[in-house]
Parts: sequence; structure tokens; C-alpha cells
Amino acid sequence: MAIASLSNPFIAFVFVIYAIICFGLRISQKKNEIFNLSKLKWLTIGIMVLFIPFCIILMLSGTVSEYITNISFILSDSEHSEYSIIEKMIRSQYQILRVYWRVWVPLFITSICAFYVRNSEKYKKAIYIISCVIVAYGTIRFAFIYGSVSINLMLTPFMFLGLFVTYLIIIWNYDIRVYYNDIIWFLFGYIFSVMNYLATNTEILSMSAMMIISAIASIRLNIKIVSKELELNSFICKTFAYLTIVLFLMSLFILRMTFMWGDLSITKCTSVIDKGIAVGIKTSKENKDEYDNIFKLLDEANINSDDKVLFIPTNALYYLMTDGEIAAPYVVRFNTELSELKNYYDTHAYKVPDKIVIFKNDEYENIINYFLKERYEYSIMSDEFCVLEKSN
Repeated sequence: MAIASLSNPFIAFVFVIYAIICFGLRISQKKNEIFNLSKLKWLTIGIMVLFIPFCIILMLSGTVSEYITNISFILSDSEHSEYSIIEKMIRSQYQILRVYWRVWVPLFITSICAFYVRNSEKYKKAIYIISCVIVAYGTIRFAFIYGSVSINLMLTPFMFLGLFVTYLIIIWNYDIRVYYNDIIWFLFGYIFSVMNYLATNTEILSMSAMMIISAIASIRLNIKIVSKELELNSFICKTFAYLTIVLFLMSLFILRMTFMWGDLSITKCTSVIDKGIAVGIKTSKENKDEYDNIFKLLDEANINSDDKVLFIPTNALYYLMTDGEIAAPYVVRFNTELSELKNYYDTHAYKVPDKIVIFKNDEYENIINYFLKERYEYSIMSDEFCVLEKSN
């Protein structure tokens, strides 16, 4: 919880929700194995053990003026969403419904059927098998058929299966105490994903990444329901459950180990990168050619491990492909603005770059001219890129 909150402060709301439930149950004098003050105490201690040293290290690493400037810089991020928190929460649910309608609509229809056959064991098995087929289709679609490589998007269909199984447990009157812990994990995983949505400007792409928590809880729910219910160990239900789980896990593994997120559709990823940080990754021929060209240009830039480097436009892959120290206010940004760079270096003088590597020279003439006035000189200048180095 502490680590997650440090990377995404909105996740602290999950702790607040948990604390409110614990105190509410305490006031109403109801006992609960998960929501109680004893567990809240140890959770709080665990968070503080990580949070306090983090704060100490943070305060020793910079000045008050730096932190004030950084906070104002973060809050004025021109590429961050302009929606309010309430608007983003509404949008998060809308986007799930819009993107995954091929999964939730047939599951919704199936859920209606499940209610009417709740007294028939034979039809219960059929309902569960149909739900597995629907989610398997959703997994395959977002893993391999969707318009681009969408590693995160393929996690959400399995979340829907967990939600559907939870619904079955309730309407079919199964002992919910058997599934209690997994349902709690499932719900809090979903809350985590919504908090992730609030913290980013990539919306459903980042939200779906956090669905992994709910997906894992969903796996446990499915294993339990086919093992403990559905005519006790129904072979056909177990087969469909485990096949769906294996399909989900294998798809996740194949996508993350073989392709790049956001690449063209898998059918177009026929070339394999054979050098550098991305060796072994499959991509399109056009992307491979671009990667090879960038690799060649960065090799020409001759960046050493003791060089402070600014890449324009900023791209995390450039830093991963070289040994230089990051000398930029961010490593992922579609556009680089001169005013932001000036503000950053005025506050963080120790981060002033030794080398500036600029691609698409004609789009950043104002930045090039600024650094030339700041006693930088061309060490490389070509049609494809240029390198500026600080003169002695």
C-alpha cells in the first residue's frame, strides 16, 4: 500500500476507505476478520515503515524551493487531463462500458438467464461455460485482434468474469464466506484501477493495467466455484475454467515478452529487432527500420555514462538505449516546451545537460537557438538530428 501510494497518491484513498469501514464496524460492534482495528493498526505501521524513510530521503535530496517548483510544474502539466476528479470517475466507467461492450453485453444477457435457471444444476453448468466462452473471446480479441498491440486492455475481460462469478455466488445462494477474501481483493483491485485512471492522462490504457489485481482475484474465484460448487467438481466446467485461465495467462505472457505496447496489429509485426535494449521484440518492418536508424544515430552521438543528456523530443527508449544520465524534467512527453526546460534548469542547476540530442531539428529551432546562446555548440549536425555540447 505504501509503495503503491508513493507512485500514485490517489491510491491513499483505498486506505481511507478501508479505515472508514474498520471504524464503522467497530462502532456498530460487528466482528470481521478482514476489516478490524487490529489489521488496520498493522497496515498503518507497515505503511509508515516505508513512508517515513521515504520522506526523510526526499527532504535530504532537495531544497524547499525545488519542491515548490516541482509541485507547481506537475500541477501545470499541459498534457495532463483537464477533467475534474468527478468527471474522470464518470469517464472511467463510461470508457469501460464503451470499449468492452462485446464482453459485458453478452454477460449481462447471460446473467439474466442465470437468475431464471438458479434452481437447475444442469443449466447452471451451461451458464458458467457460456460465460467462459464470452470472456475467452474478449481476451483473444484484445490480445491479438484489436487494432494495435494492447497489452493492458486484454486484462479487463477477465475482471468481468470475476464480477459475473460473484453475481452467481449471490443469486445461486452459495456460501459467500468461502469466497469472502477473494471478493474483497476483487473489489479493492477495481478501486485501485479507478485510482490509477484518476492519476494519469492515458485513461483506460492505464486503468486496465491495474485490472491485474482483480484478474488474479477472478482466477481464484473461478477455481473455487468449479471445485466447490457446480455439481461438485464438474469435469466440463473445470475444463472450461482452466482453459480460460490458461488462455488469459499465456496471452499476457506472449504479449509482454514478444511485442511492444501500442505497436501495429500483430499480423503486421513480422520483423524481429536484433540489437540493443529491444532485442528479440517483434514489430513491423517500418518500426524496425526506424529503431535501427535511431540506434545508429545514438551510436554516432557517442554518449558516455558520465554525460548528462537531454533528448528532444523526450522518449524513455532513448535513455534506455544509452548509458547517459537523465537531464530532463520528464522522459515521456509528446512535445517539449522551452519554457518548461528553462524553469527546470533554473531550479535544478545540477541537471544542466552536457549533451543535447535533438531529432526533427526543424520543429525545435527555438530550443536549439536558446541553447546556442547558452554557450552550446554543434558537435553533430545533419538532416536527421543534431547534437549540442556545452563548450568549455
